[in-house]
Amino acid sequence: MEQKEIQTTMKHFLLLCISILITITSWAQSDSNNNASYDSLNDINWNRKYVADLLNKIEKQEDNEEKVIAYLNIVSKYDFYKKDSAIIYSLKALKLSEKINSDKGKIRALDFLRMEFTSIGNYFEAIKAGIAQLEIAEKIKDSSKILNAYYGLSLSYNESKDYATSLKYSIKLKEYAAAIKNKSLKDFYYINAITNIGDNFMNLNKIDSALNYFNQAYQISLGLTESEKYIPLGNLGEINFKLKNYEIALSYYKQCISKEAQSYIDREKLSYFFQAIANTFFVLNKKDSSLHYAKLAYTSSKESQYQKGILQSSEKISEIFKEIKKFDSAFFYQDVFIKTKDSLFNDEKIRIQENFSFREEIRQNELEEKAKEDAIERNTNIKLGFIAFFIPSFGIGVFLIGLRNRKNIKIIVTLSLASLLMLFEFISMVIHPFIEKLTHHDAILMYIILLVVAFILIPIQHKLENFVKNKFK
Repeated sequence: MEQKEIQTTMKHFLLLCISILITITSWAQSDSNNNASYDSLNDINWNRKYVADLLNKIEKQEDNEEKVIAYLNIVSKYDFYKKDSAIIYSLKALKLSEKINSDKGKIRALDFLRMEFTSIGNYFEAIKAGIAQLEIAEKIKDSSKILNAYYGLSLSYNESKDYATSLKYSIKLKEYAAAIKNKSLKDFYYINAITNIGDNFMNLNKIDSALNYFNQAYQISLGLTESEKYIPLGNLGEINFKLKNYEIALSYYKQCISKEAQSYIDREKLSYFFQAIANTFFVLNKKDSSLHYAKLAYTSSKESQYQKGILQSSEKISEIFKEIKKFDSAFFYQDVFIKTKDSLFNDEKIRIQENFSFREEIRQNELEEKAKEDAIERNTNIKLGFIAFFIPSFGIGVFLIGLRNRKNIKIIVTLSLASLLMLFEFISMVIHPFIEKLTHHDAILMYIILLVVAFILIPIQHKLENFVKNKFK
């Protein structure tokens, strides 16, 4: 009898260990399968279908890292054509990451928020997200995330025209990147830091310092890949334009829009270079060439919904058409310029109204999600209540039948033991979510607590099993 009891104990113990192992393994799975590939901007319908498929998948997912990644993949698609939705799903990813205590998810969501808010000109929210991102990166001491946060903040401050603060973060980025051992990280962030420092010096009208840093960046880029050369080239074009070396500026700009370069430059940057060439030709009084590149800048900006690019290119096109006395076309593009300017730089009242509407949309989405969560929780509680009612009812029923009828004593004992097993498995199932919450999904702590629970429950279970066996002897 004792040997059988030991064997039974070992079986239950092994089953418990296996269930714990499955929990740990499922949590530790890599998210690499969920990384979606980017599609071309020309295929917006594909992006919409991809988003719809992901949203259907999310409906069935539990709150975990995979769901965060799915939200962020949606953001990456909406970024192409629907900035407000990109922000909403970035906020969803951030909220879920906070709920499951995922620093990695929080950092990625905040980085997307910084980029999206910068893109629509809401620099206050962009910088707030960037600073929060940096604080988490520093807390977890992740070098690559710290570098990315410094880089992002330097860009957002630069876009907001706070060049002095942008310069401060660019210098921090340079110093931090110089101390990194990982060569690929060092190369990427160091050259971007040098470039950003030069750009900020140029905007602060410190031309000699700017030229020095731009030349440094270009020399470093010669040893890197082709895709890392266009920014230093573009900056050399810009500094030469300021120095009125227009032909030299053109030669640098044209390298940035070569066929090869267009395969890896994003549309916003491409629009910027087209616009820069248009401005240079305009100064050189080559109106036809200027108009050609301004139209290219306008088309590229429209495709990527780059409002700043639409504003600048439409203004330049209108100006050229006025000079060549094509007034109908001039008025058309002037109208585009005015409407774009209104959407970007409207009264503070409109900005407040937009923010209110945006926050209300987020609130409504949160209420919908809360209603779904409450429905799921209610359904789960009903099922748990049914199980909680069924197990003791079944056990008591079997016990009473056994007392009255001892003919099929083996079946009665088996059913009694089954009811006990159901009871203890039910206890394990109920306490499991509380243990997850208590340990913040820490696999080692979960394992230790479940092990302790097993050592408490298994002896109690065996005492009750012996009671049942002795009762029906």
